[in-house]
Amino acid sequence: MEHVPGRSVNLAMSERGIQALAEVGLAETILAKVIPMKARMIHELDGRRWAYPYGTHGEVSFYYSIHLLR
Repeated sequence: MEHVPGRSVNLAMSERGIQALAEVGLAETILAKVIPMKARMIHELDGRRWAYPYGTHGEVSFYYSIHLLR
């Protein structure tokens, strides 16, 4: 897969995904490379942007660049 500047492909994991990785001994390795995200950015057609939280209690989604999987 060729990297295209300005474009990104990421894997998103919830806390359940991290727990599953922990069960097979991979959580520490992956957590060292993830970016915790508290919200997704919504882009309106008119150019406005706003953040939509992943949860109401501080939950996060963990993002991992697919380029790191090579």
